[in-house]
Amino acid sequence: MEELKVLFEIIDEVEFRNKVDIKFDNILEGFNKYCNGTLQSKAGLNKEAVEEKILRFFEKVLELNGEENSFVDFYYQRLSDEDKNRLKEFLIAEDGEMLKRAEAELKGNGVYFRLSKEIMPFILRLSTREVLFSTFYFTKIPCTIWGNYNMELPLSFITL
Repeated sequence: MEELKVLFEIIDEVEFRNKVDIKFDNILEGFNKYCNGTLQSKAGLNKEAVEEKILRFFEKVLELNGEENSFVDFYYQRLSDEDKNRLKEFLIAEDGEMLKRAEAELKGNGVYFRLSKEIMPFILRLSTREVLFSTFYFTKIPCTIWGNYNMELPLSFITL
C-alpha cells in the first residue's frame, strides 16, 4: 500500500524564524519596514474570477521559489471548537476533504507549515473568502503576502 505524502508539514518556529527574513506582527509594521504594494484585481471581475487570478499568481510565486522556500501560517489548531465548527460551514466539498486531511496530520499547536501546491488552493480559499486568514512567506525571492483584505493582498518585499 502506498503511503500518503504529508501535506501539512509543520515547520518548527525556530527554523521558520531562521529561514524567513520578512516577518512582522502587524500590517503597519510591514508597510513601515519593507518595500510594499498591494495585489488587486481589475475592477468588474466577480469574486470567483478574482480568486482564480490570485491562485494563478500564487502558483507562479511558488514555482519561482520552490516548495523548500515557501511557507504559510495556518492557525486552525489554535481555533476554539466553536470557531472550527463555524469554519466548516463555509467549506466547499473539496476543502472539506482537505480539512479532514489537515485534522489527521496536525499535531500540537504549531502554526508554520511548508507551502505546497497541494495545500495552497485550500489555504488561499480560506483567506480570500475571509474564513481563516493566513500569511504566505517566500524566501528565494523574498516576499511576504498577507491574507485577504476585501480581495486585496498586501505584499512586502526586499529589493534584490
